[in-house]
Formats: sequence, structure tokens, C-alpha cells
Amino acid sequence: MKFYYFILLSLFLTITKSQSVAGPLPANTLSNNVAIGTPWNILSTTFADVTLNPYSSSKGMVGSNFNFSIPTTATIVGVEAVFSYSSTNLSDTIVKLVVGGIETGSNNAVGSTLSCCSRTYGASNSLWGVSSLNPSNVNSSNFGVVMYVNNPYSSATGIIMCCVPSAGLGMKIYYNPGTGIIESQTSFSKITVYPQPANDLVSIGLYNYNEPTIEIKIIDVNGRIIRSSEFRVWSGKAQLETSEFPNGVYTLQVISQNQIAIKRFVITK
Repeated sequence: MKFYYFILLSLFLTITKSQSVAGPLPANTLSNNVAIGTPWNILSTTFADVTLNPYSSSKGMVGSNFNFSIPTTATIVGVEAVFSYSSTNLSDTIVKLVVGGIETGSNNAVGSTLSCCSRTYGASNSLWGVSSLNPSNVNSSNFGVVMYVNNPYSSATGIIMCCVPSAGLGMKIYYNPGTGIIESQTSFSKITVYPQPANDLVSIGLYNYNEPTIEIKIIDVNGRIIRSSEFRVWSGKAQLETSEFPNGVYTLQVISQNQIAIKRFVITK
């Protein structure tokens, strides 16, 4: 009976819903940041433009207040931002997420001329180098995206941006809504997973665990078990190679006899 219960519990914990999408939603607030550069002319909540002298750069134009309502049980797995514009030879130099009102993560700018008429940044599996994304900070009014542009030419030029979901500054959030994959500890061990985010190697700290091996399963955002094997434990620690895994959020099941501990970890390369 205990073994049967353990199998049912394992199946329940590994089932996930298919990926969900929120958006695209428009920015309800446009603003200039405090960076050095030519400020954007904020015309309304849907329009902003900037004209740059030769070889000059703009301040960052921040779009925020997207009114997302991601479920609190969800895991964020990807972010897209779409800028639509009418441009005269300006180039993007910095495009980053704004989390908690702070520009953070990797720079997704292409670094080339913004030719007509839109450009998409990020992807359904891209966290922009921000491992801390969660429903709380994405749903916040100070979550958004920032763009800097420059003029690499010898004559003045300008850009106008329109910010509506179908043709402007819109954002999409991709997430796993969650169906029982809840990060948990069990009595057999206190578990830590590091570093966060990981790159090519994940270490699993197993405190008060005295067995020489332990069973570990790695599950992707679609609920697929992509690795399942026993790992040797040395000095209370197991390690696994993750170089073959793409960027994203993964669930780690650590199994010992009738008990399971579940942790999440992020891979960013």
C-alpha cells in the first residue's frame, strides 16, 4: 500500500498544465528614466517620440503598468516585448526588463537600425537573465521594459512610438499555471539547490542525509521527465551536469524511499 501511494504521489507531482500566455497588454504608463541623454517627449499614455542630434543617445523610455494578473501559483517561463514605431535610422542600444522599478537582467537590444515597423524582444522561453521573476513582481505596476536608442549618423533623426497591444509597446508573459508542483521539503533532508541561476552545473545540498546515492528527476515546464537517475552523494552534496539543457525553469525531484522533496531551479546561459 505504501509503495502504491508513493507512485500516485509521484505522478501527481509531475503533472503540469500546458504553457499559458497573458497578453499582449499595452503599457499604461510611459516615462523617462534618470539616465544621461536626450529625453523622450511623452505625448500621451500611448505615444512618445524623440529626436536625436548626430551621434547622440536618448534616455531610457520606460513602459510600465501593464495590468497583468498572473495566478500566484504560476511559474514565469518567458517574456516578450514588442515595440512598434515609425523610425528614421535610429538604433536600439539597450532593451531590458524593469522589475520593481529597477532596470535589470540581460540586454536584449539588437543594436541595429529600427527599420519599419516593429521589433520583438525576448521569447516564450526567455527570462531575460532575471531568475527572480514571479507573479508578484510581474503583476506590479512598476514592472515593465525600457528602451534606449541612439543616432549613429551625421544628421538629426527621430522616432515615434505608438503603444497599443496590436501595434506598439506590448508585453506577453508566458507561464506554467501550476497543478500541484509545489516546492517542498521532507523530513529526510533539508535540501538546497545552487547556484541560482545555474549554467552548466547544479549542486544539491543534502543535509542530514547518510546514504551513498540518491534518486533525482529533472522535469521541464511541460511536465516531461528529461533526466532520471541515481546520483552519488559526496560530503552531503550531489552534482549534475546541466550544460545540455536550454535556458528555462526546471523542477527537481529528490526521492528517498517513500519521500519526495521538490525544488525549482533556473538555467541561464
